Amino acid sequence: MSVNVIQLVQGALTESVLQQLATKLGVAPEAAKRVVGMIAPALVGSLMNKVASPEGARRLFASIMSPDSNANIVDMLP
Repeated sequence: MSVNVIQLVQGALTESVLQQLATKLGVAPEAAKRVVGMIAPALVGSLMNKVASPEGARRLFASIMSPDSNANIVDMLP
C-alpha cells in the first residue's frame, strides 16, 4: 500500500484553513495556497530525512504515540 504523505498534508489544509492562514499572514488566499503547496514537500522531505536513522524513527514514533499528541488536529484546524 502506498501513502502519499504530501497529498495528506495538503488535503488537511482546506479552503477555510487556507483563508485563515491568508488572513493571519495578510496575503491573498491564492498566495497562501501556493506557498503551502511549495512548502509541504519540503516539510515532508525533512521529516523523512530525520527518520532515516533508527533513533530518529523511534523518536518520531514516540512523539506520535505520546499522550500529548493530538490525533484530531486536522479537525481542529478550521
